Amino acid sequence: MKIVFLIPDMGYGGAERVVSIISKELAGFGHLVDIVCLFGSQVQYEISSKVELLDFSSFNSGLFRRVSHLRGYLKQQKKVNKKIVVIAFQSSCLNTVLLASLFTGVKVVSTERSNPLLKGTSIVDRIKASIPFLLSNLGVFQTPDASNYYRIMPVRKRVVISNPITSTDISWNNIIIPSGLISVCRLHPGKNISMSLAVISKLKKKYPNIHLDIFGSGSIETVLKTEAKDLGVENNVSFKGNTSQVINELSTHSIYVSTSNYEGVSNSLLEAMSVGIPIICTDCPIGGARMMLKDNCGMLSPVNDIESFVNKLDYLLSHPAEALEMAKKAKARTAFYSPSNIAKEWENVIVNLF
Repeated sequence: MKIVFLIPDMGYGGAERVVSIISKELAGFGHLVDIVCLFGSQVQYEISSKVELLDFSSFNSGLFRRVSHLRGYLKQQKKVNKKIVVIAFQSSCLNTVLLASLFTGVKVVSTERSNPLLKGTSIVDRIKASIPFLLSNLGVFQTPDASNYYRIMPVRKRVVISNPITSTDISWNNIIIPSGLISVCRLHPGKNISMSLAVISKLKKKYPNIHLDIFGSGSIETVLKTEAKDLGVENNVSFKGNTSQVINELSTHSIYVSTSNYEGVSNSLLEAMSVGIPIICTDCPIGGARMMLKDNCGMLSPVNDIESFVNKLDYLLSHPAEALEMAKKAKARTAFYSPSNIAKEWENVIVNLF
């Protein structure tokens, strides 16, 4: 079977990471796998030698040219592969592949990789957002909450598949100290890092040496540094930039912190689980944290509720034995989300399209 992942590019991001992992596993199962970058040539993740990476970004100057080139590629592939599935791994790619695949016999799988609530919550908004998904053969969603947004789609056309968690031999050092907090995220308003700064400001009274390392980059870094200074926590927070050693950094810190307003299934959260570090994060849409941290694998706090987050983080810092137990449960849970298991779920739904 021919499986094509269609994605804007392979730069840093959750969707890109998942594509790199799942494509490798599916190729290992014996499928022919391509990754087509539609809008950019950036590649930040390792691509399996068994997977062909194609750059179509030079054809993105207009919808007609983009659709025409992709259609030619699909028709060429169809000549040598009777069964072809194209997985649009970002909503921005979905309309292009729906047009390009018309009357070709190619199956199209749509995915939702962000928070669909941002598209609007009225019936009209939901219908409008659902039309491209309805035109595809199947919709794959990261969480039940994301799937339910598109509930006008038949249940048989909606599948929930979580992100994979890559196993690691690196483990958390089991040390809980106030100066060892860590966040890993883009510096973007949706991550609500301002709330993290406010939390640090409040806890600084009880823990003078409290410190949060924030790994990631983004357009609001200067704004956040100004906020930290205004709150008097510029010495309690470090903006560390991007790192390729996320696992190592997690293992040497004490508690993983996330105050996002919304997430899909956060890849840094999954990495924190794989290391076995205590976790506290907001119970944000689209329910990824709630799904992954159930059964007391971590602590959840309401979105934008600073006082609740302060109290829960304080509890973890002052109850290390309970924090350690949560961390152990989170690490044990990662076995269910191995790349092989998640790729098998993808393979099952793809095979059932024919």
